[in-house]
Amino acid sequence: MRSIPQAMFWELWRHGRWHLLAGLLGAYVLSVVLFGALRHDGAVNPRDPSQIGMHIVLLQLNALIFGMGMAAAQGRPARLYALPVPTSSLVFWHLLPLIVAVAAESG
Repeated sequence: MRSIPQAMFWELWRHGRWHLLAGLLGAYVLSVVLFGALRHDGAVNPRDPSQIGMHIVLLQLNALIFGMGMAAAQGRPARLYALPVPTSSLVFWHLLPLIVAVAAESG
């Protein structure tokens, strides 16, 4: 029998893989479409300081969209309640993959 953290990771990667892929692609497609449209119109100047602000805002949107995909992949946390395990442990193991994946995706 698997431990609770192993079961949660397995369920995330096995059953939520399409949500993860959709979140990852959705996050990157937004940036590509926006910068592609701006470059096509001639509005992108790499030396302009406002590009840094746009990059920072898009990085935050990227993390938000990917995080929403990760949360959708995990499903409802209420169904994971196990009596001998404290709620704090379930919350920790539920949020750990989200934090690690968003950090890896943003870095």
